[in-house]
This record gives sequence, structure tokens and C-alpha cells, in this order.
Amino acid sequence: TAAIVAEQVSVVRAEVDKPDANPAILRPAFAKIVDGLATGTRGTLSVALPGLFQVWLIQHGYLLPPQA
Repeated sequence: TAAIVAEQVSVVRAEVDKPDANPAILRPAFAKIVDGLATGTRGTLSVALPGLFQVWLIQHGYLLPPQA
């Protein structure tokens, strides 16, 4: 479960770095993350939450996106 969540966090992070982020990619990725968090362990949370928080900070202008 932690591996699936980590993979989907990577998908979300890569997509939100694009100027035209695609909701058709983001919605299923977030759904898989939520499902993984609902059925996962504390380790799953420790994998997902830092990445998702970073995405939120980038989206709201509090943090610059990673440079390619």
C-alpha cells in the first residue's frame, strides 16, 4: 500500500508541475492515494503526507516548484 501511495504522489507531483495540469490524471491519482491512506498503516501516511503537503504549498504559492 505504501508503494502504491508513493507512486501516486509522484504522479500528482509531476502533473502539478505542468502549467496545464490535467484533472483526468489528478483525480484517479488522488483517489488511489485516499484509498491507500484509508487502508494503509502509519508508514503509508509518512510516505504520502510530506509529498502532498509540498504539492499544496506549491499550488498556493508558498513554495517554488522543483526546477527540472
